[in-house]
Amino acid sequence: EYGGLYLQSTLSAMEDKVDKVFLPGDTLINLQKAPNLKIRLGPGISQQQDEITVFKSGIIRHRSPDLYWIENNQKRYVPAVDDFVLGIIVDKHGGAGNTAGGWVVDIGSYQHASLSFFAFEGVTKKNIPKLKTGNVVYARVTVASKDMEPEIACVTVDGKTDCFGPLTGGYMFQCSLGLSRECFRTDSMILKTLGNYFPYEVAAGANGRIWVHSGECSHTILISNAILNSEFMNNSQIESMCKSLVARLSEK
Repeated sequence: EYGGLYLQSTLSAMEDKVDKVFLPGDTLINLQKAPNLKIRLGPGISQQQDEITVFKSGIIRHRSPDLYWIENNQKRYVPAVDDFVLGIIVDKHGGAGNTAGGWVVDIGSYQHASLSFFAFEGVTKKNIPKLKTGNVVYARVTVASKDMEPEIACVTVDGKTDCFGPLTGGYMFQCSLGLSRECFRTDSMILKTLGNYFPYEVAAGANGRIWVHSGECSHTILISNAILNSEFMNNSQIESMCKSLVARLSEK
């Protein structure tokens, strides 16, 4: 989930704006007219006095129960609290006995992120994960500020592992921020269609990276290519494309 500021508003006042395009400066809602329920503001939306306004162009998305954010296809990833990201271990700082120690992680942003030794569920000084340079981790952004280096953790807000942690095997590839966020959605057409043909695992990061793992290398390659090809396709084109790729694979 994305982080954000809790504000008073009515949910119904925002529902008609979901999946519509807004430009910087557009006002979404006046808080004086909607004082009843709470919403959370994610990337691209902010409060200006009594108004909730947009400061990035894009499409408004909603995640139940109360999160709203602007989705766009900017080239550079800018970390936001509670973003799910795929990172690559690039270095280590501090020893196992150092509570300030951890790993330096490339998350594709303006600077590397920091992953503490203790940013895992149930970790003590005796069982710190043995991560090496080049390892891939799925993590959640916990600190995001232009004046500080980003910090990530492999636990949920409640301190549980859930889907986070080191990812073994599989294949990670780079894509546009828009495509990776699309694959993060539970109703992603391309992921559902591919699931009809192969059992596989996928981890999509808000930072324009996707990790795929399946039982066979040929399936992993096909799934990765299908996801990349799907970015500008409609649902019927996605179904046709997947069917064609699977048919070609079966002929080999």
